[in-house]
Amino acid sequence: MPRNVDKNNIKTYSLNPGPVDLQVRGDKTTFTFAFRQGNNEFTNVETADAKFLATETVGFFTGVYVGLYATGNGKASEANADYDWFEYLKK
Repeated sequence: MPRNVDKNNIKTYSLNPGPVDLQVRGDKTTFTFAFRQGNNEFTNVETADAKFLATETVGFFTGVYVGLYATGNGKASEANADYDWFEYLKK
């Protein structure tokens, strides 16, 4: 688990078996992370302040990179993480 995480304030979501669509939306000040299954609307999970990716805040910066990553939270997992599609959409 990442450092400085309040273990009493962790959100959990129930998912059905099957594919999950993940979404990251960004603007000048924030990044919002969301998911959906099937044709349902996206459910926002968290919004992060983009200032932590700015040269003015961290002192250096190479740009925003997005990558796909799966974890078993430190435990072996039997679940697969298959990525069939990845797309950048310009708003």
